Amino acid sequence: MAPMKNLTVSLLLFFWAGCLHMPNNAHGVNSQEEKSDEEVAVGDHSTDEELDTIQERMMRKRITVYEIETISSEIWKAATVLEVKYARKPNEGDKRMLFDHSPKANNDKAVDPLFKNLFQFYEKTTGYEDPCVKSKRRDCDAAQDVFLNHIFNGDGPISILHGYLNAFKIYLGEYDAFKRRLKTIWFKPYSRSGGVTLDTSAFEHVFLGERDYGKVVGLHNWMRMYDEENPPNNFKLTKAPYFHQNIGATVQFQWHDSIAKPTQFFTRTSPATEIALYTLCFMTQPDNECQIKLDNTLLHLKTYTWKNTTDLIGSAYPVFP
Repeated sequence: MAPMKNLTVSLLLFFWAGCLHMPNNAHGVNSQEEKSDEEVAVGDHSTDEELDTIQERMMRKRITVYEIETISSEIWKAATVLEVKYARKPNEGDKRMLFDHSPKANNDKAVDPLFKNLFQFYEKTTGYEDPCVKSKRRDCDAAQDVFLNHIFNGDGPISILHGYLNAFKIYLGEYDAFKRRLKTIWFKPYSRSGGVTLDTSAFEHVFLGERDYGKVVGLHNWMRMYDEENPPNNFKLTKAPYFHQNIGATVQFQWHDSIAKPTQFFTRTSPATEIALYTLCFMTQPDNECQIKLDNTLLHLKTYTWKNTTDLIGSAYPVFP
């Protein structure tokens, strides 16, 4: 098991056992958004591979909004906040840019190369099988393992998340077992085309984005946007971005020849931080708005379970006030 900060875990256990518990609606968290095209149905059925989720569902009711805020805050403290330079005055028309691509900005340095290496294994259009499924399966599987080993290394966000999930008995497995679990949650392929082919995964949808019957779905990651904005400029803003403090942004854009609805994403986070926060909410408050706390700022994440499953993410994204 990876090292954990004993003081942090002890503090959480104190909150859990003490008098600071609040009811799940203590902060009055209510969804005010209509369901978007991304939101998916909640499944009721388990397979043999999903039996470990039964324990999680039994324990979810024991974790409060306040405790989720505490865990997310600790994840954020353990995170590496990246220096990302955005274009201060976006140009008009088709050349409008979200990021500063000048050599002085040096945004390339902030992009995780092991994360970027995964881009090659996915086909952006639904209905077409991802190379990760068959044609490049071995290489893709190896690249996923290298990436997971990278984000599981040390006392970063994933280690903090695992320690807290263990403390609350939401996930009781060892660290290596947790790595395998996250590989299933994020990388197991499934079909977004009605069973035609295995054309998607949680990772592809949330981080890389997809074109589904001419609509852009997913794509909630700044590194992917930055990469797509590089030549041949497949990513173009259609409206000026709106930044939410120094944590996230809302953008509307054209990706290839498809126009996206307003999309929200974190602006300075590593993939490890985002995976830790989304996984926290998916394993404690799936199919709900999950209130978290970052830099003393309260915001929500939404995670949705893919149809007829209990352990696959259909969509996940931040919701800024």
